[in-house]
Amino acid sequence: MKVVRPRETIAGLNPVDLIKYAFSLKDPDVVVIGMDSIDVVKSNLEILRNFKPLSEERMKELAQELTPFYNHENLPWMKPGYTDGNYFA
Repeated sequence: MKVVRPRETIAGLNPVDLIKYAFSLKDPDVVVIGMDSIDVVKSNLEILRNFKPLSEERMKELAQELTPFYNHENLPWMKPGYTDGNYFA
């Protein structure tokens, strides 16, 4: 599960909320969290150290906010019929 990927399609999503959402789900076996700076690493470690699963109400709220992502909106690679590599360099 690529945790912060929905930020590419939905403006205003908080990456901390997305990380907590992913950790609160029951099904994923692996959660991938990109880290592009030491500050992000430190922030992620702090989230892990203090993690408490989100409430059922908050999980429903975030699931609703994520609907455009799961409906494959706003990114070419998520649209039906997309094929990679059809561009001119």
